[in-house]
Amino acid sequence: MKYDDWERGVPVDIRTDPIWSLRVYRAALYVAELASHDARRLVTNPVTEGIAGRLVAATASIGAQIAAGYSRMSRNDRVPSYELALGAAREARDWYLRARIELGENAVNSRIATLTAVAKVLVVLIDRSRTARVH
Repeated sequence: MKYDDWERGVPVDIRTDPIWSLRVYRAALYVAELASHDARRLVTNPVTEGIAGRLVAATASIGAQIAAGYSRMSRNDRVPSYELALGAAREARDWYLRARIELGENAVNSRIATLTAVAKVLVVLIDRSRTARVH
């Protein structure tokens, strides 16, 4: 599934919410959708069947935690949610690496690259929020 096709299919109520302006949030939702599709394939192989649910849970948590953090009024209150999202992004990369044999190198590398980009943005958001505490 291409990103542009996916984005057009997202309900308008989500696309018109202010959080939609965060590219990291959109990327998190997109990778979660990809993981849901990937999980359908993973459950058909007894070796990767157990990975499927963990992968879906980890990727779903990223966007949910970003949304929870974004909804906090102060930067200080956002950090715990963003840290959970970062942990989930790193966990999802780990699950994708374990699924490589079933999903293929190209698909997994693409998913890991997206998750790495999400993680990098979250590190910056966390750092900025912590720096704001000191000043």
